[in-house]
Amino acid sequence: MAKSKITLLIIIISFCFLALPLISQAGILPACAIGNQDGSLGNRACGLCDIVQTAVNIFRFILGILGGAALLMFVWHGFNFLTSQGNKERVEAAKKGLVHTIIGIVIVLFSWFIVNFIIVVATSDPAATQSIGTATIFGKGWANFCN
Repeated sequence: MAKSKITLLIIIISFCFLALPLISQAGILPACAIGNQDGSLGNRACGLCDIVQTAVNIFRFILGILGGAALLMFVWHGFNFLTSQGNKERVEAAKKGLVHTIIGIVIVLFSWFIVNFIIVVATSDPAATQSIGTATIFGKGWANFCN
């Protein structure tokens, strides 16, 4: 059992190192923070919109990683469930793992809702007489604030 956990850990760490080029090209930082070829900073100073965009990019990246991890956990616990051969301890462990994965997904979705709500409220026009509406970080509804 310990040998399979070590093997799984080595595989996960290997995938993390293979994903480093993708992480560096994820485009998390705004254009104003990226240096030019001559060593100077970007063409303009970073503002509030750039900070919000960076937070949104980081959160999207984390959601992508967590979604992939949830998929791997579903596959892992489902495989354990299918290969348990009726062993009650293994069946219960696999069921418990699946339930914990579902709880984790619910927590991630709830955190997405909280972050989305905070960004929409923080960037909405307080003088507007209409409600906030259906602005979302994925649809860039907050971008009207920056224009």
